[in-house]
Amino acid sequence: MRVAMEVSVHQRWLLCARRLCCVGVAGLALAAQAQQLVNGGFESPGGLGAVRVIVGADTPQSIAPWAVSGPGTQVYQSSGTDNLTAAEGRFWVSFGHSNTTGGRLQQVVATPVGVEYTVRYSVTPQQGVGSGQSMAVRAVDVASGAVLAEATTAISATRIAWVDGTPLVFTSRGQETRIEFVDTSDVNSPGAVAGNWALDAVRLESRAPEPVRQATFGGSATGPIQRMTLSVNLSAANADVGKPTQVFVVILLRNGVALLKTANGFAVAGAAPYPAAQSWTPTSAPLNLDLVRDADLRGGEGAQIFVGYGSDLLEMIALGRYRMVVQIP
Repeated sequence: MRVAMEVSVHQRWLLCARRLCCVGVAGLALAAQAQQLVNGGFESPGGLGAVRVIVGADTPQSIAPWAVSGPGTQVYQSSGTDNLTAAEGRFWVSFGHSNTTGGRLQQVVATPVGVEYTVRYSVTPQQGVGSGQSMAVRAVDVASGAVLAEATTAISATRIAWVDGTPLVFTSRGQETRIEFVDTSDVNSPGAVAGNWALDAVRLESRAPEPVRQATFGGSATGPIQRMTLSVNLSAANADVGKPTQVFVVILLRNGVALLKTANGFAVAGAAPYPAAQSWTPTSAPLNLDLVRDADLRGGEGAQIFVGYGSDLLEMIALGRYRMVVQIP
């Protein structure tokens, strides 16, 4: 292979490595900006004594950062009102007052793309009247308006006790997701009478993603130059485990000539396709390769050894799955 070609390939390797570093830093910054759900127990704004205040777009009561909307009537309440005690803390929000339905309580949270979340919450009927209530909780991608997931819960009309609502599980699609609780009780059917139901202890949990194991590459040159042993090793990224691939070993000499490790020894790199050192289906264990053992490498001082993997040499370079691991002293 010509010297100019080798220089060009080496420069492409360096550019790919720098690009990967930039992507990694951006990903860490995005994760640091993630904001969990706030005021899920409705302890703010709080208040002394018995609190029972209508909340909505046209009322002064605020339970920020929650926003209230819809045609229903929601009430901010404290333990001791309507003969109920909060599921946690002192406060909760109730829906469906004055035989209404359709009330909505929502909050926008920052969500790194691709993370799985679970919304958990507690509900109970209130006052023990009506023909049964129902509610839904939805996750809505703010940018597109798409509903990512919905979970519904039927609420008994008479069994007044806090129970866990149906969990909502969703995977974030954009940087912001809106969590919406909606009163879906039926007040329009003949004879239907919607009672009140209460919401408390809302929490947003994220499942810890599988630790990302990046590909690693190593090598060693041991012994004197006249009896030197060269070896390399590599471990695949966890996303590549189990996927058949090719291992490439390139020795770049000081004069610009590139040697490729093959199944039968070494070959001077020429035109594509470039031979691989071996086929490989990665596991969680590293792969170790001896290149030469007790060999006289005088004249090869300064040579650089690269190791990597890919479907072919050019894909390996394009995806940055390689490193320079040894320089012969």
